[in-house]
Amino acid sequence: MVIVGTNQTHSLGAKAALILGVEFVAIATKAEDDLSLRGEMLEDELKKLEEKGKKPFILRMFRFRLIHTTEEGC
Repeated sequence: MVIVGTNQTHSLGAKAALILGVEFVAIATKAEDDLSLRGEMLEDELKKLEEKGKKPFILRMFRFRLIHTTEEGC
């Protein structure tokens, strides 16, 4: 199983994966996309994971939540 986030996800996403004993995959975001995760980026990553036989079970995003990304200075 895999937790999927972005390179902007707070480190707590990676720490949760470590505690749970699963892999954390960070999808690289781009400045021209305002460091946001785009649907096609997620779709591509999910296909890659499926080809490797990995099962994503959490999508970790904090950009528009109470807990924000480290890029936003939280």
